[in-house]
Amino acid sequence: MQPRKLKIILTLLISLLVLFASIYGYFIPSVYQDNEPIKTIFQSNDFITLITFIPLIIVVFIRSKSHHDALNELTWAGLIWYLFYNYLYYLFGAHFNDLYLIYLLITVMSIPLLIMTVQDVIKRLSFIHPLNPLKRSVLMIYLWFIALGLSVVYVMQSITYILTDELPSIITLSGHVTSIVFSLDAMMVILVFIYIALLIKKKNPLGIALGWIVNLKGAIYMMVMTYASYQTGSKEFVLWFSIMILSILMLIIVYPSIQNITKQHISKEE
Repeated sequence: MQPRKLKIILTLLISLLVLFASIYGYFIPSVYQDNEPIKTIFQSNDFITLITFIPLIIVVFIRSKSHHDALNELTWAGLIWYLFYNYLYYLFGAHFNDLYLIYLLITVMSIPLLIMTVQDVIKRLSFIHPLNPLKRSVLMIYLWFIALGLSVVYVMQSITYILTDELPSIITLSGHVTSIVFSLDAMMVILVFIYIALLIKKKNPLGIALGWIVNLKGAIYMMVMTYASYQTGSKEFVLWFSIMILSILMLIIVYPSIQNITKQHISKEE
């Protein structure tokens, strides 16, 4: 089977699983056996996934028939990165429920899809235009701000526990035995953002490509947290909303470097 056909088939299958899981989780809330705050987050996640991921992946499918451009491939990769990051929380953070096998399939299928989408992105790096010095600086500052900000928060909360035995609030809130949030963010946000910032500093086009991918994922996931905070009346609403807006602004900054190659002919290598 040709790699691109396999990529399309896997994406179609994983999208159907996501659609089923999101509809089931949102309209049948009893599936979640977690406490109310965490249940609200999962249901908010289901809702935002339905109104963002599903329409966007449909657009990607439609464009994939006639476009082999960097913008479509980057958006494709960003959406799969969102699924992988997102469903790791369901897989490891949700109490065992009827949808466990669905979470497992989505997470496992995301791995080969990520590899294939990144391979397709790398093939199109020559079509990505460099950022001007101002945009490059703004993007690097944002990436370092998020990476260092999260690092400081997580390290300080861990040190506080060492000194006072006071658990981080997220552990108390979730009822988990450890912080899944800390662990996943350390691997999939902090380290990734630092790596991208270093690539952008070196004017490597891969940094721009990855910048689009992580900020697309960030914008969607921050919508989840913003909506969940609104639903619960949390004081963190302003924080998540602000990061969501910043993620969208980063997409706007990166967009001119990739949008003008959509009319370029790229031969079908698959």
